[in-house]
Amino acid sequence: MPGAKLTLGQNNLLTVILGVIWILGINPWLITLLSVSALDFRLTAFISILDGYVILLLIVTLFLKNDHRYRSFLINNGLFLYSILLIFYLLKVLDFSYGKMRNEKDLIFAPHSSVRYTTSEFDYIANINRYGFRGPEPDINHDGSRINVLLLGDSFTYGWGLNFDSTWGAVAETSLRAQGIDVQLLNLGKPGADPMEYADIARRAIPLLKPQIVIINLLQGDDLFQIRRAEAPPPASLPRNGMGKGADFALLQFKKLFPHVSQTILGASLFGSPALAMDVTPDWIKQSGDILNNMTAEEKLRLARMDDQIRAMFQAGQLNPKLIYDALKHPEKYSENENLGDYQCLRSIQFISKQLRQIKNLANEYRGHAIVTMISHPAYVSRDYLQVLKQMGYTVNDTFLFSEASQAALEMATQRADLPFYTSLELFRAAPNDSLYFHFDGHFNMKGAKLYAIFISEVIKKEFQSSVRKRPERQR
Repeated sequence: MPGAKLTLGQNNLLTVILGVIWILGINPWLITLLSVSALDFRLTAFISILDGYVILLLIVTLFLKNDHRYRSFLINNGLFLYSILLIFYLLKVLDFSYGKMRNEKDLIFAPHSSVRYTTSEFDYIANINRYGFRGPEPDINHDGSRINVLLLGDSFTYGWGLNFDSTWGAVAETSLRAQGIDVQLLNLGKPGADPMEYADIARRAIPLLKPQIVIINLLQGDDLFQIRRAEAPPPASLPRNGMGKGADFALLQFKKLFPHVSQTILGASLFGSPALAMDVTPDWIKQSGDILNNMTAEEKLRLARMDDQIRAMFQAGQLNPKLIYDALKHPEKYSENENLGDYQCLRSIQFISKQLRQIKNLANEYRGHAIVTMISHPAYVSRDYLQVLKQMGYTVNDTFLFSEASQAALEMATQRADLPFYTSLELFRAAPNDSLYFHFDGHFNMKGAKLYAIFISEVIKKEFQSSVRKRPERQR
């Protein structure tokens, strides 16, 4: 009937609905608490606007006491939109509960996934544990009986080219335990990562793992370059058509909204790669093809001048495409880091310092402490690898073998973050032989990993002795 009033029960129901929606409306970021990480700002903003719109519709109905037609229309539309939001929130809760039931985390990679890398220089399989990082299942206890050491870094920390037992983290752990130090090194290295990602990984991992020591392994030269060129797309994200970009965006948002369910359905998690045992060579061949199809005229000339063997390895999927991508796009990658007075260099140092401070503060919050170590890049150690870089087309020279500019840049960033800094450069330059790295790939071979394990073991012993002298009560 026109002008009919709501009954007391209907008014009470509407009040409850308004109250629930209001709580959700003034807390639109609540959904991020049920997610692995914050959603894309655009999606979160859309949900917030929808929340606010529903609230506005239902509040307006309170002022339409004598217009039953408009009142019913607004209430029906408001309840329809609210039902969508309610379903969304229920799905989020179910996804969150499913993840708790599985007791898995995708800190970096998809849990229980594996990948095989086969080139002319190495053949290894990387297995991922249930927490989403490389290595066996960790013993995560926080009673202080074991020293947990969190290793942050890129592919050099991850152990590219080596089976896990041969990575420097595993070798150092074995060595320290043999010396009576009950320590567990947790390998949170991620290939291709930069200091921004180190901080992102730390934000996910430290609250869960609560390490006593966090070691940030900065890669000489390369980490500084990645910050300078942060806007440059990697090979895997070369230009695509609009439909491809839209599909990628939709898939990413689905994975962000429902990370645990998407891992089961799609075989891929938010931070991880596809949870499939696979040979990476076909993917490298595809990436090399993408690079070749998107070259500028200048880059084609650089490719033509490249060493024949290296070019053939690149096209056959036997060489990491990122090496050639950087050589074609940024041949000055290493030389531009030699000028510490350059504005971009100083800006990058400041930015790295900011990431280090964030990691330090997070480690302190969970009763641990952070330190910084520098991994020696072969461009500054190996004369043989300098020659390989020249064959790839990089602008390098023998003065790199004596230069300390790239080390000084990382030391400046560390000092600004008020963190201890340890460097392996002197140790690697003094090594009796030049075969510490894979000849073409440039990562640590077994000899290089063992040498860095010796270096890192001494660092950990020093930090361990310091923590024993004044160990705070652990957060449980």
